[in-house]
Amino acid sequence: QSVEWQYVGQGRGSFNTEQTYNFVGQGCGAYEQEVVEVPTGRRCRPICLGLLAAAMVLLVIYMLMPQNPNATTPGPTNVSPFDCTDATNLTPEKIEACCNDPDIAVPPEFCTSTQEPPIPTPPNPSTTLEPPPIILPTTQSPITPTINPGFPRECTIWGDPHIVTFDGVKGNWYGRGIAWIVKSSTVLMQGRFKPTPFTNGRAATDAIAIGGPFMQGHTLKVSALETGDITWDNQPILTTFPSEFSNGIATITYNSQGRIVDNAMANLPRKIVHADLPLGVRVSIMRWSH
Repeated sequence: QSVEWQYVGQGRGSFNTEQTYNFVGQGCGAYEQEVVEVPTGRRCRPICLGLLAAAMVLLVIYMLMPQNPNATTPGPTNVSPFDCTDATNLTPEKIEACCNDPDIAVPPEFCTSTQEPPIPTPPNPSTTLEPPPIILPTTQSPITPTINPGFPRECTIWGDPHIVTFDGVKGNWYGRGIAWIVKSSTVLMQGRFKPTPFTNGRAATDAIAIGGPFMQGHTLKVSALETGDITWDNQPILTTFPSEFSNGIATITYNSQGRIVDNAMANLPRKIVHADLPLGVRVSIMRWSH
């Protein structure tokens, strides 16, 4: 605040002009005192405070407004460590990197034939899984083929499953259901693959069936410990452990001897079926509880 002096007429004011203004009584002086508001640099005018408050209200309203759902923020472009235009040397890692990432453009045929099928919800362990039965074709007149004295070869299948063929080719098959393992004019072998509660919905080998002309019309089936038995022509055999079965066509033993294929099972009890069949065919099947 500051004080200014106005002349109001002789006899109308309360002050007279001197070196200082002195109060001389109401109606006795020539000047009257008036209080004037003078803004300074250290204080905001009321209009400034009003504008600041309005700006704050607008800012709060903007922050509370919903954002545009169609707005996108550009991100870094993904770089695959694999050549996704090359459909050879397929591995689960390459398939996942090239086919499951929408930012990586690959030929459609690359994924349609190699991509792993979606993983279903794992079944309840208490639910009994009832897969379809394995039925091998038979012949009306079993034949006894001539033994080929060629160099013995080995085919290995394990997991979900991983495969090493008779000629040493490695591959992976993530399918479910019944599939051929060996199919020739002489030897027929099928596998049944299904998800289990222990494999997070992925397929695992559930049963193996062996038949064909070399078996002279007979069929050997070996199931997992929790889903079936060991049967010869659908009749249970090897019902105790260890045990042996022989009928002049095949010699089958059931014991803990032999090497395992998957070292992840090394800490589990071994229960292995060894089948010596016609034509020098030998099959070892490891039975697990899952």
